[in-house]
Amino acid sequence: MAASVDLASGKPEKPVQLFRKTQPDRLGIGRTYTYDVAPDGNRFLLVVPIQKVGAQPTVVELNCFTELKEKSRAGGAATK
Repeated sequence: MAASVDLASGKPEKPVQLFRKTQPDRLGIGRTYTYDVAPDGNRFLLVVPIQKVGAQPTVVELNCFTELKEKSRAGGAATK
């Protein structure tokens, strides 16, 4: 929300909504907020979740060097 202030009277005008946040204002415990305001008051930094369309899961393969050695031996024997 933001409101202009009449400098002569010191009275604020009707506040207006700048943007809508759907996430809670805090991350975890304590004073860790999901937003910050630039020192000049003209910009905001927001932490928001993103969704990647078509994102692939991370695959971790164990013992890949053993498998590569076996494949290279099999391929090498077939070419001789």
